[in-house]
Amino acid sequence: MFDLKKDSKIYVICPAGSYTGGPESIHQFAHKARDMGIDVRIVYSGLDGKFMEGWQERHCTPGGRGKHPNYHMYNTEYAMYIEDEPQNVLIAPEIYPVILPHFNHLQKAIWWLAWRDEFGYTIQNIEYAGVKHLWQSLYARASLEVKGVRIEDMWCLQDYANDFFTKAYVDIGIKENIVAYNPAKGGEITEKIKEACGKDVKFIPIRDMDQKGVRDLLLRAKVYIDFGHHPGKDRIPREAALCGCCIIVCNEGAAVYDIDIPNEYKISGEEVFIIGKTVGLIMRFFEHYEEDVMTMRLYVHGIREEEKELENQIRHIFNIRIQ
Repeated sequence: MFDLKKDSKIYVICPAGSYTGGPESIHQFAHKARDMGIDVRIVYSGLDGKFMEGWQERHCTPGGRGKHPNYHMYNTEYAMYIEDEPQNVLIAPEIYPVILPHFNHLQKAIWWLAWRDEFGYTIQNIEYAGVKHLWQSLYARASLEVKGVRIEDMWCLQDYANDFFTKAYVDIGIKENIVAYNPAKGGEITEKIKEACGKDVKFIPIRDMDQKGVRDLLLRAKVYIDFGHHPGKDRIPREAALCGCCIIVCNEGAAVYDIDIPNEYKISGEEVFIIGKTVGLIMRFFEHYEEDVMTMRLYVHGIREEEKELENQIRHIFNIRIQ
């Protein structure tokens, strides 16, 4: 656990102006921790997503302009200056670990919101002296263990699906034979699955949509498929499950550990097998939707518990007593 004092501050590095899963996780953590009386400040890394010059002087930009407007529901504060003092904590997401050696006195952690093997992580670039590790997914935890990080040096710090999806009303009566998918992931295999299904199956990409557009589509669709890599507990599969979709994913990355659906819905193997198996499941879900959607119950229940779990994790990691 971290050693916090009454005057401790926790700084969390966040890409400025970004509306993706990782930055929302950071804002959720800051929001929940501030509710518990912890002084958490988000440090935005620059409107271009890169660190600005001046880190050696501990100055940070661009301040409040870094908060994406879609995070207005989160009560957060920002910092433009990091106080390098022993009672303070600096948390860097996994994309920015190189910033940590610039600070000599405060407590440090890397928050593994994703794990991508193609980044070439090695024990040399994830182990700085005294640095702790926070993991968002069981997949990240398992990967850290493989790299030799000790269990006592890592803790779970996850995120949660926001109220826009957890409070969505699923009306089975408006469900249609629609397959929703994320075109940014698994594009090649998804196109072949679409071709194999034929023109009678309606596929709708989640593209150029605001949050309401995504929710409205998922509330209409019976199926969500995702054949991209899962570097962490991705948000769209969770949001799809909350909106009453049957989920089909590739059996890789965090999907292996963190998507609690029947194993037959997690598909791997030769391309021909993946396509045939997926087409068969889609047709089955269309025909027996009301029965098969019930197999998502454990997954949905776990998603609904995530917000409470995050609160408990913050109390444990930062040694906060329940008021």
